[in-house]
Amino acid sequence: LRDLKHESLPVSIFLFALSTFQIFQGGVSVHNAAHCPPFKSQALNRVFFLLLTVWQGAPASSYVPGHNLSHHKYLQTRKDIMRTSKMKYDSQLLNLVCFFPTILKSINNNDWSYMLAQRAKGRPIWQWFQQ
Repeated sequence: LRDLKHESLPVSIFLFALSTFQIFQGGVSVHNAAHCPPFKSQALNRVFFLLLTVWQGAPASSYVPGHNLSHHKYLQTRKDIMRTSKMKYDSQLLNLVCFFPTILKSINNNDWSYMLAQRAKGRPIWQWFQQ
């Protein structure tokens, strides 16, 4: 690992920009794979989701219940657990900073309810989620 305190400012800025781009690219990859798994093979999709999980640091399969089955299905209604209307501050900066902490409990509860239902139905997404 590189010790950034000994790097020049241009190198530090470049490495920061590169890591920011990689994080964004990973998020887009998780988003797209959750909407439409890229492979016909369930085994390849499982490996791909595992790689995305390692890349992003959170189970890629957990994106399905909150994003696909809540946000897209019930866009900006009371059933959308990620609806932006939950933020009521006059300051957009405060809305931006507080949005994720505000919706985190709803996302967590929704994900667990969905995954436990999938486990009861014997669906493979439960196995992907618990790995």
